[in-house]
Amino acid sequence: SGDPNPDDQDGHGSHTAGTAAAETNNSIGVAGVAFDCKFAAYRAGNYALSTTAIVQSVNDAKNKGALVISMSFSGGISSAIQSALNSAYNAGMVLVAAAGNHGTTQIQYPAGHSFVIGVGASTTTDARANFSAYGSWVSVAAPGVNILSTYKNKGYAFADGTSMACPHVAGCAAILYSMMGGQRNKANSDIVRNALQDSAKS
Repeated sequence: SGDPNPDDQDGHGSHTAGTAAAETNNSIGVAGVAFDCKFAAYRAGNYALSTTAIVQSVNDAKNKGALVISMSFSGGISSAIQSALNSAYNAGMVLVAAAGNHGTTQIQYPAGHSFVIGVGASTTTDARANFSAYGSWVSVAAPGVNILSTYKNKGYAFADGTSMACPHVAGCAAILYSMMGGQRNKANSDIVRNALQDSAKS
C-alpha cells in the first residue's frame, strides 16, 4: 500500500493466508493446506484495494520467484491487472482467484480470465454455497462456508465466502508444484492447473 506497515487491518488477508499456509503440527490454531510452504503476503489496500498496488504485488511476486498467487478479491475487468497477471502466467505461475459472492453467473475478474483458476464456494454437504458465483467460467469449487482460520491481532475467526475457498485451491497448487521440484516454468504450471481441474468432482 505504499507504506512500511504490512499489518492487516480488516482481517480478510490474515484469514485467507492462514487457510493457504498456516504452520502445522504446532498444536496452535489451524493447519494450512500448503504445510511447510513459504509464502509472502501483500497488502494492496485496507477495506478497498488499489489497482496500482495489486499490479505491483503481482509483479513483485513474479520477480521474486513465486509459484502460485492466491487472489481473494473480485470485481470488474482491469487491463492493468490483466496484463500483470498474463505476464505472471507466462512466467509459469499458477493463478487462483475467488469467483465472487454475488450468487449469479455474472463473470468477475480476475477469476474470469481464461488463464486464472476461478474458485467457487461449496458447503459442508458439497453443494454450491448460495452466495457463490457459478457458471462455465468458474473452474473449481472448494470449501467456503464456516471456515476457521487465522485472523488479525493474533486471533482466529470463522468466515464464509469464495475468498475462503480460493486459498484452499491455491494451497493445493503450491503442494503440487513443490512435489514437482518447484522449478517454475509454463509446462509445470499447466500440469498443476490441469491436475486440479481434471481431478475435481463434477
